[in-house]
Order: sequence, then structure tokens, then C-alpha cells
Amino acid sequence: MSENFAAPSFGTPRMETLESRVLLNGDGLSLAADPSEVLAALGTSIVQPALEVESNGGAANDDIAGAQALDFRYLLPAISADDGFGPQQASVIGTADGSGGMGYAESLTRAYLVTSSAALPTIHFGEATAPGGAGLLKIAARGNLGLASQWLSLEAEGIPLGELFVLDGLMQQEVTAQVSLTQAQLSKLAADGVISFTVTPTVAMAVSGLVLTMDLSYGGGGGTDDFYRLDLAAGESASLSLARLGTGDLALDLYDAAGNVVATGEGADNAAAAIARFVSEEGGTFYACVAGSGDYNLIVNRNAATDLEGNNDIDSAQQLDGGEVNGRRWAIGQVGANGDRDLYAVDLAPCALLNARAYAPQLPAGTNGLLPHLRLYDADGNTVATGSGSHLRFRSTSRSEGTYYLEITGAEETQGDYVLSVKSQAPKAKAPKAKAHLKRAGKGLGDKPEKGGRKKASSGTADKKAAAPKAKKALPTAPSGAEGSAATVTPTGAKSGRYTWKCRSVSLLASLAVLSDMEL
Repeated sequence: MSENFAAPSFGTPRMETLESRVLLNGDGLSLAADPSEVLAALGTSIVQPALEVESNGGAANDDIAGAQALDFRYLLPAISADDGFGPQQASVIGTADGSGGMGYAESLTRAYLVTSSAALPTIHFGEATAPGGAGLLKIAARGNLGLASQWLSLEAEGIPLGELFVLDGLMQQEVTAQVSLTQAQLSKLAADGVISFTVTPTVAMAVSGLVLTMDLSYGGGGGTDDFYRLDLAAGESASLSLARLGTGDLALDLYDAAGNVVATGEGADNAAAAIARFVSEEGGTFYACVAGSGDYNLIVNRNAATDLEGNNDIDSAQQLDGGEVNGRRWAIGQVGANGDRDLYAVDLAPCALLNARAYAPQLPAGTNGLLPHLRLYDADGNTVATGSGSHLRFRSTSRSEGTYYLEITGAEETQGDYVLSVKSQAPKAKAPKAKAHLKRAGKGLGDKPEKGGRKKASSGTADKKAAAPKAKKALPTAPSGAEGSAATVTPTGAKSGRYTWKCRSVSLLASLAVLSDMEL
């Protein structure tokens, strides 16, 4: 059976009054020498990412007033279309400059055999965050440092930091020293997320053992947040995810126009922070705020859920509860390697028809190799429907309503990004003919008309021509949430009565209290 899926006319582009439509994502990616490497690191970004203007020498986006507008694009019928149908996505690459950082504190110990005056293997402090001020490096050493000719030289990534234990060294006893590091030095050292120190002994220390312990600490970043503006109409939803492109701590919040935090991001397997779903009850302008340090990719889906790992089984299935567009609910995600699968929970009413379809859109970085395949499970994990490739249809019964789990995988072990649409439709009832006879004074309800259109009297009175039946009235469609049991309704233009819905044949049985000579 073919699917009746009519897209809206593309004649008039949808343009929000509060949202800038300046096309930023036509520029190259200046945050990496090879843009393909950055794009390969993106999570569920399908549209070409825009660039944070501030990080590229433009206007600051440090507060709500200066927030950079997100450029939303349709994914269907074509990626990054100005006009289309279904959900929209905005993506931006930026750099967080250390606001709200958690600071840094780490201790490392290394043991060496000194055989010459060559530099010893470098000590690396990983996952270094942007500093909010000066830092301190403490060094403890045990080795041949008792003579005036025995000491250590220290440098950090080519920056000389001085000579240690020149006058206060001891022979095979622990000695300590400390070195102050300015914020400027730390900012330069932590720019790539790793701070490295190199120690060089004097030739007089050979041949001997040396044990070094280094403790590095500094306060959290004192930079500014990055703000991005988005608009939501009443009832529209947004899902936000923040991917880390490198190292550093990142945080994500969503503010309303009054500056109140309305949602806070949480960690996921495939995101540094994510807001799974936010619904705007009345509509308005909202602001995504990125804090922390390091390069990032912010992805915002309007009226579509974002695939958040792990959602690989029924117990961790993601609720498909975003805002509806074109009568459908949507999700945007990615099927990875090693048999990856994503599951979404879908609630079905009795006798509802589920119609699901998956698309594999073309990506800005190249070909999307995903061949999507759909499968539906019940709450016990039993397969109840298997899709014909990327399309699946299933009808629940009056006794099988509840939560089902829609799985998307890659056929033939393919992987890539997808757009998933799900439509759940309740059945419409068809009314059979049902007759009601007038119960007159002195007449039995069971009296039947004779041939010729006359009714036989029950009490010997004269025959009278039967009244002509009135025009048929349309019966109502099934009430929302009908579960196969009787429900009292009042059809338009008809008398009150009690109806029983049978969803398998989508038929109606009527039992009317006879009040007039009317045929429905």
C-alpha cells in the first residue's frame, strides 16, 4: 500500500521575524587546517556548520544582547534548503575561551635512568583547561643532586622556566621546588589541551636514577560565554547537543529572553552536553549558552529529537516526543559502526496505524553510505513488524495499545546519518445501518410493517400508512482513546445513544433508545 505523504507547497519560504537569515555556513572552516577532519568529528550535524563570528574576528557574542543568530535550514527535500518540510537544523563551530572552567589540578610521577646530559622524556599533562589566572608547578626530586655541578633545567614547550636545585640539592634524598606560571603562559600552553614539561640533567648526574613528581594546579577560566539565538513558535520544540572537537570542559544551558535558565545540558555518550527536549509553550526567543574551554560544535534541531547515545536497547530507548511537523514526529541521528542501532519509544493508541520512514540525506562532507532499515518491537522485545527497507507500517489492535520500540540500523553493515519520521493515526469508524421504530401509544415496539408500507395494529385499530423515514445522519468518528469498550456520544443532528467501537473491522454497532421515527 502506498503512503499518502503530501509535502507542503514550497512557494513561500518560512522566515521568522526575530531570526537573521544571513548565510554564515558558506565560509570555509578556519578552525582546522583540513576542514574534512573537523566535519568527520561532527556528531549529528547534517547541514554545513556555520562559524562563530567572534572566533573569526567578528562581533562578540558574550551575552544575550550580542547573541549570534543561528541559521536554521530544512533537511527535506534537500539539505540546507531555504524552504522545505519536516524539521530544521542549525549547526555552528566555535571556540570557548575558558568561561566557567573547573580549573586544573594533576599530579604525575616519573622514574628515569640518567646516562647523559640529554633531555629526559617529556611529562605531559592532558585535558588541560583554559586558566582563569596564574598557576603553580611543584616539583619533588630524588637523585644525585648533592654536588654543585648537579642540577636540573626545566622548560615548558620551549619556554625556559629556570634551573632547579643548584644550591639546595641532596644526594638521593627528596628535595622540592616550585615554579609560578603566568596566565598568559598557561593560556598558550593549554591551547591544545596538553601542557608539557621537559627536564634536562647536568652531565655530572650520570649514571644514576632519578624520580620526579610534578603537581600542576591553576584556577578555572575567567573568559566569557558564547550565546546563540533561536526562535520557537508556540508548541515548537528544540533539542540541543554540544560536541567537543578536541579537549576541554564544556557546559550548555538554554536561557529565555528574560535571562532565566530554562534547561541545562547533561552528558551523553556522543555529546559533551545535551538538552534532549525543550518545548516552548507560548513561543518566543531563546538563547543557547556555551561555557568552558576548547573548540566545539553546537547542533540545534527544531521540531526533531537528537540521537543521544546510548539508546541501543529497549531499556535505554529514547522517547520520540518532539513537536509535530506535517503530522509527524521526527528524529535526526547517526548509525555508527560495529552493529550500532538506535531505538525510539513510540506510544500507540488502540487500532492506531504507525507509519515510519527513514531518510539518508546527502552530507556536506561527502556521500552518506547509510542504507536505513527499520524494525518494530513490543515491550517484551518481540518483533512485531519489519520494514521494507526504510519504510515500515504497523497497526495495533484494541488489546495491543501501549509503548512500542522502533529500531533503525544500517542494512549490509552500512553506517551514516539519518532523518526519521513517524506518524501515528487513529482509525475512522464507518457506520452500519441501524433502524429505530417509533414507539406509539398502544403499539408494541416489536410491531413490523406489512407489505405495501402499512403497519399492522396491535390493538385492532385501523391501519395507517407508515411515516417516511428521515434522511440519514452521519455517525461520529471514533472518540480519542477508544479501547474497544462502549462510549456514550451524541452525534451531530442525532439523538443521544450508546455506541461500541470495533477496531479490527473499523465498524460501529449502535444501540439506540428509540425516541422518534428516525433512521440513522
